[in-house]
Amino acid sequence: MTSITLSDNGDFDDLLTIDSLTATPTAPQPGSDLQITIKGTTSADITAGAYIDVTVKLGLIKLLRKQFDLFEELRASSTTVGQATLNMTVAQQKDSVIPAGDFTLTYAITLAKEIPKARFNVTAEFWNTDDADIATIGAQLELRS
Repeated sequence: MTSITLSDNGDFDDLLTIDSLTATPTAPQPGSDLQITIKGTTSADITAGAYIDVTVKLGLIKLLRKQFDLFEELRASSTTVGQATLNMTVAQQKDSVIPAGDFTLTYAITLAKEIPKARFNVTAEFWNTDDADIATIGAQLELRS
């Protein structure tokens, strides 16, 4: 069976209080699109220089540990923040900000066709420019026939 489960693995003092996490479709397939929606409230602005530490594991084996610039990732994907599509140019990057308050982010990616049938555990730790915790999201992606 193929499935994805998302979880809020953050702390009570994270900048983002997550109300809901949704994955569409709930049974993603290799080579298909996957859309993740995060809804919540931020207690402070999220500013340019914010980053994400992503770890992907297959069982106990760490397959990937990589840091991504949050705003570069948002610009590179089919992403919406709130009601508007996030569409910033490189020139605007240093002024990029997601203001404090109600927060909805939809992030779309295409899963590689070459992903083997297995159970993957993904952790995404979001950090603000000053290294304040924004949020930590866990995902368990199980690809089975």
